[in-house]
Amino acid sequence: MDVFDVADGEDFLAQEVGFKDRHQLPFLATEICSMLRYQRLALLIVATKLNRGKRERGDNLDWDGVKTIVNSIRDELEMPS
Repeated sequence: MDVFDVADGEDFLAQEVGFKDRHQLPFLATEICSMLRYQRLALLIVATKLNRGKRERGDNLDWDGVKTIVNSIRDELEMPS
């Protein structure tokens, strides 16, 4: 499994969603990174979902929406919070 440390994971997500570095991420985005345990594939899925929605459908999926999706999946998998 490809897992980043905290700084690299946050930088990866930041760059994937169009920020220069992790310091531009909102707090909720860093919380999502932590929830996903900095797993590269999970972070890439989050970035893709945010970017695709904006580009293709004009969706305004925001970090709250992403967190809701992540929590829903965690609940389905019966993962501890």
